[in-house]
Amino acid sequence: MLRLPLKFTRAFAGSYDALPEPDVEAVNRVLDDLEQRHDQPEMRNVIHVRSAVLFATPRIYAPNGVYRITWCHDDPDQPSAVACITVASVET
Repeated sequence: MLRLPLKFTRAFAGSYDALPEPDVEAVNRVLDDLEQRHDQPEMRNVIHVRSAVLFATPRIYAPNGVYRITWCHDDPDQPSAVACITVASVET
């Protein structure tokens, strides 16, 4: 699949802004990876939310926590962007 631009929801922006400063670099690396590798199985851990299907990246190990980015394509049939929904803290 082609490289797709990332679009951030308001929820994503809020959760990203709340990250501890030392963790931002690790999350940014995965965002860069997601732009190019959104079609790869490891980037597509399926999450069902009612009737919607979302994806989650692999765990992001950062200095102060472990996170995942939840996301979906803007259009499942003809994607033109990756919509980043949130950066979620993951309990280990």
